[in-house]
Amino acid sequence: MCDFFEGFLAIYFTKEQYGKPHLSTPHSMLGAATVCYVLMQVCAGINLLYPQFISKFADVRAVRRMHGLSGAFLLLLATLTLLGGVNTDWFQERVTGPVWYACVACPLVIYSLIAVQVLSPKDKRE
Repeated sequence: MCDFFEGFLAIYFTKEQYGKPHLSTPHSMLGAATVCYVLMQVCAGINLLYPQFISKFADVRAVRRMHGLSGAFLLLLATLTLLGGVNTDWFQERVTGPVWYACVACPLVIYSLIAVQVLSPKDKRE
């Protein structure tokens, strides 16, 4: 998780250093939305570390299920952000051919596997 924010800060300071505009592409806007959603997901997930407090307000099992679904949505946002980065001019100048297709296919396969696991009914996973 710390690497995620270090990458975000590296991008921010690099754009500042070279005087380039922030949030000027769909990829960057989706990336910013993903970062904000990560922060919200972390804050919500902290409640699950202390179920005795959350149980006063909600069913803990329902909150866990919603946290899992929300995590699947977060993974979708991250995957879309990654795929947006693959389609930038910078990336396409450096990566071509079969490697480019692998860079597109891998996150889609990973997302599919994790989403199926999170979204499948609990009794099938045990």
